[in-house]
Amino acid sequence: MPDLVRVWDRPNRSLTRVITDSETNLPLIIREHDASPLLAINQRQANAFDKHQNGWKKHGWQHVARLPPAVAARLRRIGLLNDRAAFDVWLNERDNRKFRVDDGRKV
Repeated sequence: MPDLVRVWDRPNRSLTRVITDSETNLPLIIREHDASPLLAINQRQANAFDKHQNGWKKHGWQHVARLPPAVAARLRRIGLLNDRAAFDVWLNERDNRKFRVDDGRKV
């Protein structure tokens, strides 16, 4: 099925496409986000993490994750960003470690 509209948002590295749904024959909006540069930055920062230098006891807080906008929007919609305990559990899941920028210990 050909795209009706195709827009590349270069600064946000996202592609928005509008296609016709084959079942309902209605327009369907698909937004794809390329998170690979962000994940590479996360990996470099995680590899350079020093728990003695960056510890929360020294600064009162610790940067533990960096999320792509699409993932943050989904988590905000389902309420995980507002619930600290649930967000910590989500960050500790194996599939979500790629968003971590610390040494990966449980938060």
